Amino acid sequence: VGFARTDARSGRVSTARGVAVGADENGVSLSISNAVATPLGAIGTTFNISIGPDGVSASRGTALSVGGRERGVEVGGATDSRGARPAQAISRGFTRGGGVVRATSEARDDIRPRRVVVLRRVGR
Repeated sequence: VGFARTDARSGRVSTARGVAVGADENGVSLSISNAVATPLGAIGTTFNISIGPDGVSASRGTALSVGGRERGVEVGGATDSRGARPAQAISRGFTRGGGVVRATSEARDDIRPRRVVVLRRVGR
């Protein structure tokens, strides 16, 4: 069971967003990405997480483009808690005619669930 939705709008301020949620017998996955471009710059973020019986995998990224005549960003990612593929995050940007791009991404697919043991003292 799941759904995915995307929306993009162009204009003086352009926006794009995507959300995907899925759940089955193997766990739950969530992916959220957003981007905004203005005459001064563009910024995008992504966050992705999967929680399943084999653990948790997550990825995130950001991209910022400023300056120049043109600028843009692209962000997105993927995760899988069953180890079929590692977590991935894409964050990149561009400028034309000068400018600066700063992009970061981080992905972890080795997060294991913690086992909590509760000890209860009975009597003396």
